[in-house]
Amino acid sequence: CACVLGVIAGGGSCDQIQAAISFADALGLAFQIRDDMLDVIGTQEEMGKGVGTDAAKNTFVRLYGLDRCEELVEAYTQKAIEILKTFKSSEQLCSLVAALTRRRT
Repeated sequence: CACVLGVIAGGGSCDQIQAAISFADALGLAFQIRDDMLDVIGTQEEMGKGVGTDAAKNTFVRLYGLDRCEELVEAYTQKAIEILKTFKSSEQLCSLVAALTRRRT
């Protein structure tokens, strides 16, 4: 919603609205998969909260394993960045996407 509202507020086209939706989907998946991974590979000190709390849940890590999750995070991150490149002056957002999906905390 936030991505689409930004495009609408900026007077974006229907194609740009669709791009914002696709971007948000890709970023959201990359972020959630990384979050699931950090629950397994992160430490309490890094995360500032308990880890391993999702062990009994159906997380991406539980469904696919860490190696496949890393591949998925990279694929969705690249997809999000490619979509952003359709907008003018997207360099800062591309950097933010990379930082969010490669985070360790």
